[in-house]
Amino acid sequence: MRARDVARPGAKAALALLAGGGVAVAVACADINNHLLVGQEYTSGGACLSAPFGVEDLSGPDPGPCAPECLTTSDEGGPVVFVTTTCPPYPPYYRAELADAARDGADPCAAALAAYADGAICPDEGGLEAAVADAGPD
Repeated sequence: MRARDVARPGAKAALALLAGGGVAVAVACADINNHLLVGQEYTSGGACLSAPFGVEDLSGPDPGPCAPECLTTSDEGGPVVFVTTTCPPYPPYYRAELADAARDGADPCAAALAAYADGAICPDEGGLEAAVADAGPD
């Protein structure tokens, strides 16, 4: 399930209890039994990773951090490679590969995990400065 497709159960209850005080809200939020799969997408052209972001909204309690793992999946544009320290289980459409299994140079996981180990974060590709430049003079 993609994060954008997930409805948050209990959200209406949390809003309704908001008037009842912080303790009620904390209890309502504790009833939501899900956590984020946080990852960094690998860019082969730059041999770097994106900043961490929420890739998926997973059911179940947060198991805490684990050793870095490479997750591969595909979308309309082809294969997608992520590095995550979120512990499994993962949705079935991700293939997981630990660092000790990523040895083949042709394996995108080997390069992604090497970029993670090197701390290779991709430079900002635009952002606010590009938007201002594209807007042109008034």
